[in-house]
Amino acid sequence: MKAKDVLKTLACDCGIGDACIAKLNLKKLHADCNPKITNVNHMNRLKILFAGNDCGIDDAGFAELNLKELHREGNKKLSKKLIKK
Repeated sequence: MKAKDVLKTLACDCGIGDACIAKLNLKKLHADCNPKITNVNHMNRLKILFAGNDCGIDDAGFAELNLKELHREGNKKLSKKLIKK
């Protein structure tokens, strides 16, 4: 069993960037205050995204996902448009 098959949630408000999460397919990601994470479109299982404050994710960085929850408090790169359901 590979680690990417078991890991469901990751909190990465540290130095982890896009390259480090490229092979992960999480259900929940805490990327608050992490400017190095800019795109999570490859995580087709992602349902809950915390992308607040200084997170590097903008609208294009999750546009291909169908999130249930988006926590974007303080992230000026994200618009106020509704999430697709």
